Amino acid sequence: KICQAAGNNASAISAYRRCIAMEPDHMKAYTNLGVLQALIGNEREAVRTLKESLKYLETNPRMWENLILVSFKKRIYKDTIQGLIGAAINCGENFILNLAIPQRIINEMKNNTRDGDGQLCQQYYKSLGHLFKEVAHLQENSTTFWNIYIDYLEADYRGPPDSRLLELALEKRYLSLLRSVDYTRNITNFSETLHSLAKLSECYINSGVYEKQLKTLELVKNFEDETIDRFGNTEIYEGVIMLQDRLRKLHLVTSESD
Repeated sequence: KICQAAGNNASAISAYRRCIAMEPDHMKAYTNLGVLQALIGNEREAVRTLKESLKYLETNPRMWENLILVSFKKRIYKDTIQGLIGAAINCGENFILNLAIPQRIINEMKNNTRDGDGQLCQQYYKSLGHLFKEVAHLQENSTTFWNIYIDYLEADYRGPPDSRLLELALEKRYLSLLRSVDYTRNITNFSETLHSLAKLSECYINSGVYEKQLKTLELVKNFEDETIDRFGNTEIYEGVIMLQDRLRKLHLVTSESD
């Protein structure tokens, strides 16, 4: 690092390469080399260096993070997603997923834009699905994760989202809200939870499956019982009334049971 500190980047790069040649699993040498290459504007070479390091350091979350961040900055999304998947598989709970990364790729996919390699971002739909599958069990209680996953499912350029996966994601999001926020007292949390309930109810009702429609009735009734005392006289409670009206039209709610 002496050469690097003195501003002699070429000598520093050569020194890091010599160190790696002698010790192929030298984490600091790979990290310093990759970071220096990125700093001097050679992000693609930095990506190649960091991918090489993972042949020897595949269980080290720091090395995966370096690859993910450098490739993401250059919008080399193929390597970014591969890095995210690799980190999830090899590091498990030791790797913390930055949800802003898949969210931006999804946004670009929806806008039909191209990545830094000139490839349409839509081509990453399948690999993003693989990523979500690998990390879902670690994100069980993360409402943000389920919001992004639902956004991903609804961004399927091939047609309507997979109804089975969408239903599961809507269920997971609603349950995560019930576990993590005080929706019975806080109006912002109440609004978010009601919106989630409305989307899940719509999914159940549109399925045409009577058992799921009955489940909707149970969910709405439970939500009403828990929130009517605090929010029953507010305008925002209109959303609950609209859900009840929808169920009434399906003959799942009678006037006697209102």
